[in-house]
Amino acid sequence: MRIFLRLAEDQPSGGTLADAIASLGDPLPMLVLLAVACLLGLLRGRLGSVLAAVLVVVGANVTTQLLKALLAHPRVKLAIGGDPLEPNTFPSGHTTAAASIAVAYAFVAPAALRDLTLALGVAFALAVGCSVVVIGWHYPSDVLGAYLIVACWGFAVLAAMRAIASRRPRGMGVSSRTPLPSP
Repeated sequence: MRIFLRLAEDQPSGGTLADAIASLGDPLPMLVLLAVACLLGLLRGRLGSVLAAVLVVVGANVTTQLLKALLAHPRVKLAIGGDPLEPNTFPSGHTTAAASIAVAYAFVAPAALRDLTLALGVAFALAVGCSVVVIGWHYPSDVLGAYLIVACWGFAVLAAMRAIASRRPRGMGVSSRTPLPSP
């Protein structure tokens, strides 16, 4: 396992593959990946999908940071069986960033590429989630909490998009390829 995690023994920084993957959840890579997703959506003329992608990323990451702050109080940590001196780790911010970016790409991807986009997004989010556990930054429950936050935001935004689309008359910006719920 140690061989898998080492990028190279002669690497001066001594970084591991897990470190490199986890760093993809840092703010700068997250913003770059979101900008690319937005650009792809705008080039396809899908402003609604771009707004949905941004809403999921911002909403999930703000929710995660708020929960970290709320659950960091020593009394709360004692009540849930944690060490009050341990840094706040629930939920994982890096995992939230990676998973929310994966959902953002699913919103802006063309229908023909959506399955592939989702598969790659799941692999990306799992890789970051496993990496932060391997490094020791988070417990598996921190990672699971991040996935649940992103899922909540993703499904809420999807439901809102479908509700808005179902209220529009046919032919008013609703694609005939997108199945809508029956009124």
